[in-house]
Amino acid sequence: MAKKSKRWLFSIILALMIEIPIYSGLSQYNNFSTANNFINQYRTENPENADKPFVFLFYNNFPCETCPQAMAEIYQIIETKYPDKVNLFEIDYSEPGEYNFEIDYMLDQPLTMVMVPIQNGQPMGYEKIENPQLFLNDNYYFTTEISNALDNLLLI
Repeated sequence: MAKKSKRWLFSIILALMIEIPIYSGLSQYNNFSTANNFINQYRTENPENADKPFVFLFYNNFPCETCPQAMAEIYQIIETKYPDKVNLFEIDYSEPGEYNFEIDYMLDQPLTMVMVPIQNGQPMGYEKIENPQLFLNDNYYFTTEISNALDNLLLI
């Protein structure tokens, strides 16, 4: 009897996890954050790209068999639909460094896509998609969610 209850509870939890959208809305963060320092330094050193929004693919050392495939798919979407429209970076946030992305963007998943719009010459908040690799089994949904997020980023 207890075994069936556990299966039933697991099925409900799994169904709820699938229904949770992967896209989160615009969040504000401290303008003095280390992530802003990174963005502003890059914009200063690369004035030709200063007004383009930023897309970060953050990963860590957690085991994730499908993360490389999800990253490749995201790269493909950006290269196909948005060439030269965003500043794209791939960062292992588990490595210690001068920028503390993990805290600034509240990272704790194996793969997170963070998008930072630039408004009036300044980074303005961020949007993120956590665990996009979980949606690779539905290529249409995966592509649509990533594309919609990037479309929204470019409209801001």
